[in-house]
Amino acid sequence: MRTGHFVDPHNLDNVLRPNDQMDALTQALIQKMVADSLTHDTINEAQAIDEARETLFYLYALNIVGETDWFGNLTPTLQQRLTAIVGVIGQYHEQYFNASMSAASAEKIKRDLFAPVLTFELYARDSGHRRRFDLREAYRMYPVLVEMALNVSREIAPLVKQPVRDAEELFFSYLFTAFVAHFEPAVIFPPIKVDIDITYRPALEVILKRMIAGMAEFNIVFTNRFEDDVDLVISDAMLTDVDSRYRFDWQHLPNVKELEQLRTRLSELKAQKFATRFKQLGIAE
Repeated sequence: MRTGHFVDPHNLDNVLRPNDQMDALTQALIQKMVADSLTHDTINEAQAIDEARETLFYLYALNIVGETDWFGNLTPTLQQRLTAIVGVIGQYHEQYFNASMSAASAEKIKRDLFAPVLTFELYARDSGHRRRFDLREAYRMYPVLVEMALNVSREIAPLVKQPVRDAEELFFSYLFTAFVAHFEPAVIFPPIKVDIDITYRPALEVILKRMIAGMAEFNIVFTNRFEDDVDLVISDAMLTDVDSRYRFDWQHLPNVKELEQLRTRLSELKAQKFATRFKQLGIAE
């Protein structure tokens, strides 16, 4: 601004309400930016207002919203679009998991999708670097959520005014990570019942429970093997009555290979349980 250079004007009226329709805090922020800009004699008031609105847009695109009314400051069109996308997600949640998405999950997902919906309205074609996402690890940990994110991204293509392939590339990673972060694990994943029975080292049992409870990609429920439906047993005793595929004879802290074997078995159990649920709901063959 000191040298008379300004941002290229963009049609921010497509994404942001007029300044006088924004919340009081945002109006004060814009007024402060305008006042600071006008301390330079190289800029006039109209240019300063454009600069302030552009700055607000970029702050929002970077997910820096502070205490401003980020949703209320959007145009009605973008508000409706964001609400409609969350509605599509809710429909798929009901279909996949036979349960309504919680209001808390819906609000968090809407907040996560705010920045990409805002950004892609003006800069979809300039956002190629955002599309790269390694699916291998995603499929290993959350295969169902990968499929759901792909389906949602394709279905919202008309809402975001993009071809199906472009909508998938632009929105998949945002949808997938939002689902992983904000869906309730107890709702979307059938519980895996794990019995940890360390006879001679009770403190080791405590450590193992903490370690396995931290495996967020599984819905682990700790129980005991006297129940009929225990899925997996970890013990320091030779348990001949437990299927060897689901028995881990640990008398020590597990090494990297042993932990990987456990994750593999838990992943198989998760997939089996989810396939069974899908068949029961008539979603999969």
